[in-house]
Amino acid sequence: LARPSLPGAIRQHLIVLLDTSPTMAATDVAPNRLGVAVTQARDLAAAIGPDDLVTLISIEPNPRVVATGTGPGALDPALASVVTAPDRGDINSAMLLASQTAQLSRDTHNRIVVISDGAFGSVSLKEIGPIPADVSYQQVGGGDNNQAITALSVRPMIGSANRFVGFVQIANYAHQDAQISFQAQADGIPLDREQFPIS
Repeated sequence: LARPSLPGAIRQHLIVLLDTSPTMAATDVAPNRLGVAVTQARDLAAAIGPDDLVTLISIEPNPRVVATGTGPGALDPALASVVTAPDRGDINSAMLLASQTAQLSRDTHNRIVVISDGAFGSVSLKEIGPIPADVSYQQVGGGDNNQAITALSVRPMIGSANRFVGFVQIANYAHQDAQISFQAQADGIPLDREQFPIS
């Protein structure tokens, strides 16, 4: 009934969740958090076997599968073009996508690795449900105390020659309020300098 057979190694499926939130542009590690995260993702993929599966999921506002393939070099092209997203990533949706991806790989040993600075919100395991994979977390950088300019534009002032109106939007990605200093310059000449709280 069993038939003659030889036991073989179980194929692996590595699922890498790479955080691309704006805080990953912080330079507390060189060259920045995203650069270190990409290196870590590349090292993880390099350690799999030639027949093992690997999937890259980007933790962004709408998480998505960036690349999938077989063997150590399958993620290299995608990792070479990763950039930060404009807003904080949705970790719960990313974990749900990773769990669903693992469920599709029934004949493999699944491993999910989250690479992030941890600046996302809390993870709701109730929302995600049982995860058919080993899950681990790799920290990049330290803390979420990060503020960033998320929008910047300058346009001519209507009805005035050689005058311009500027708009700047600043976001606080930390879990606590911050006090920031802002200075505007034109052709190297200071125009305005202010300090204001940001939530």
